[in-house]
Amino acid sequence: MGPQNSRGFNPRTDVADSDFANIHLDQQAPLIGSVVISTQGRNDRYGAIPEPAQQLLRVMELKQIAKTVGFSRIKPEAKQHICLETPMEEPAWKLMSEKLPKHLQSRFVYQGKKVIVRGLGVLPVHKQMNDLIEWLGHLQGALPLAEQVQR
Repeated sequence: MGPQNSRGFNPRTDVADSDFANIHLDQQAPLIGSVVISTQGRNDRYGAIPEPAQQLLRVMELKQIAKTVGFSRIKPEAKQHICLETPMEEPAWKLMSEKLPKHLQSRFVYQGKKVIVRGLGVLPVHKQMNDLIEWLGHLQGALPLAEQVQR
């Protein structure tokens, strides 16, 4: 056996400048300075990003948003609902849920340490994910910014 290449990863030489074209710091993202990677129409030297990898990035985005608005776990409930587990109390949930559009407010039901999203479980998984990312994004507006809390 010959010697193995153990030089490691060097971003200056191993990543083309075009690989950074869709990576940026998003100041409006849920976590300050979080990295947002756009995979829309993305190709690199190996071809298009596979669908499973794109779905994984969407799952990570959903988890990040859910965590910032106070949900610790997302799981199916019965066959047609999605359960969002949370340590928040009902008064906190009521304040947050006011940020949801009126047509969505009846779909979210607080039931003691969990919020049930009614009817979402019957949709295809990619649609569930996209809808939850969008809907939980509305809830982010209910949270005060860190600098406002510190004052």
